[in-house]
Amino acid sequence: MNLEEPIVFESKNLVPWWYASGELYIGDTWWFEKNEIVRDLIKLSILEFLNKYKGF
Repeated sequence: MNLEEPIVFESKNLVPWWYASGELYIGDTWWFEKNEIVRDLIKLSILEFLNKYKGF
């Protein structure tokens, strides 16, 4: 397992800790538009979001 350095953007720590990189993700842009994924992330409950984007 590799640990990635914290993510800093414009002097702000977006991810202020060391984290493990990997290939696991949900909300694939192959099947859904980015705007739809972001909108659903804001609008849906966590269970609805995971069910739609196969996060189980």
